[in-house]
Amino acid sequence: MPRIKEGFKGERAIVLPTFLIEELKQDPLGRELYITDIGYYPHACFHYRKRDTEEATEFILIYCMEGEGWFELDKHRYAVTANQFFILPEHQAHAYGSNEKNPWTIYWIHFNGTKAAFFSAGFDRPKNITPQEDSRIKERLVLFEEIYSSISSGYSKNYMLYATTSLFHFLGSMKFIGEYRDCGSMRNGCRSKDVVQIAIHFMQENLSKTIRLADIAAEVNLSVSYF
Repeated sequence: MPRIKEGFKGERAIVLPTFLIEELKQDPLGRELYITDIGYYPHACFHYRKRDTEEATEFILIYCMEGEGWFELDKHRYAVTANQFFILPEHQAHAYGSNEKNPWTIYWIHFNGTKAAFFSAGFDRPKNITPQEDSRIKERLVLFEEIYSSISSGYSKNYMLYATTSLFHFLGSMKFIGEYRDCGSMRNGCRSKDVVQIAIHFMQENLSKTIRLADIAAEVNLSVSYF
């Protein structure tokens, strides 16, 4: 089976230059949390990466939106499915890759800093971000695009620091996922939405997938015929 690090159709990726990373490490805000690499790999067939302890110099977040994959850490292998994420810790050998029959689509960020361990703690196992009425998945992806856009705007230190503040929010939405969802519900009045609004929200959260009538009916807890 072939193994590919990058080069997938439709991929996007940015690797920050070393001089800029070193500059961020000297900044009071940048040293707390900074990005070294960021990207998006759609339907990444045969994706595979392996790093030893010396090569694992950052924390790596991988957010699987579709398909399946896996990762190995501390002599354990974990399956990863759609709507799950995990964070690989620094200085630990690891490997990860896409499922051969159902390749994953992933958003990924390499990051580090004095606050990085706080945001990554407890996420060395697959964690669910299940689409539901108050999931706010679309908002989180908009935030990812904000980070990516900031970095791609040029190697300005201010853009990098803006990306850092956005990364705090992005990681916070995963670290405190319950609070993130509750705040969105209170702001948007999601708890009082009727069946039609919930169904529309479910479809918006799954725009890239094939959705059946039965899937929508199950989301709003109704039979297909009644829905």
